[in-house]
Amino acid sequence: MDKPWVTSKYKNLIRKRQIAFKEGNLSEFRSLRNKVNRMSKSLRKSFYQKNVAKLLNSDSRSWWKHTKRFLNLGCKDNHSLVGMSNLLCNGDNTSLSNKINQFFTSLISEFNPLPPPDPLLDIDETPSHLIIELETVRIKLNQIKCNKAPGPDDLPPWVFKEGAEILSGPLCAIANSSVRNGWVPQEWKQANIVPIPKVLPPKLVESDLRPIALTPIMAKVIESLVGEMIWYQVKDKINLNKFGCCKGVSTVDALIEFLNVCFLATDAGEEKTSNLGLKVTKIHLTSPTSNTPDSTNTHFIS
Repeated sequence: MDKPWVTSKYKNLIRKRQIAFKEGNLSEFRSLRNKVNRMSKSLRKSFYQKNVAKLLNSDSRSWWKHTKRFLNLGCKDNHSLVGMSNLLCNGDNTSLSNKINQFFTSLISEFNPLPPPDPLLDIDETPSHLIIELETVRIKLNQIKCNKAPGPDDLPPWVFKEGAEILSGPLCAIANSSVRNGWVPQEWKQANIVPIPKVLPPKLVESDLRPIALTPIMAKVIESLVGEMIWYQVKDKINLNKFGCCKGVSTVDALIEFLNVCFLATDAGEEKTSNLGLKVTKIHLTSPTSNTPDSTNTHFIS
């Protein structure tokens, strides 16, 4: 398979070089060889410069996809579980599947499923803050990523996204009914568990496999809607110093707050910070309106 930067002109030059070599025309061969080498370097340079320039404005998923392709870091073993089957079960895939199922099941064996409310809640009038709006459901359906894998219902994401205008009404009614009755359909709780290798090649079921749950697309949408409803109710009660699992904050905010506490304690001359030596180098802060990192600073606390 040709490299992505190879052109027809480059192939013709290589062909001429090989013909000159077979005919014993060494002077012509050396000349063509040098031309092939120069063109090879030029084509590779222009190809990678052009493609790397495109990464500046691409999303994170496309960035990693193209970067791994450039660096040849893709998964080279597409049959890693087959190798594990040969290693642990003498090639018996059914035996390996049973062993993986038993291990994943053992991880949650001590947890009991929550029983459904009996009888189901029957609220005559749902509070306004618990009502899911039709437009909200439509927006959520349009935001679905089509590259995601479907769940046990085998309904691909593009069905919900392309049919958002038609499906938003029925799905909104189902979601509001679920919230009003305090009951989640059993079909939404089901998931396909896929073993993903942590390392390549995997050798042990207990340490080298990670379970990934593929739930129905509809369950993900409702979970997101209910999560937003809960967030609006509790966001004002969350400590401002909590940075995990909160929108709009990151590890950069946590680091800045940590530095602020250290600086204030140092300025106050507290004994707890008298022996603290901290060096923070190359903290890159990106402004919301620009992709260019701000100045790089080095701070010392002693």
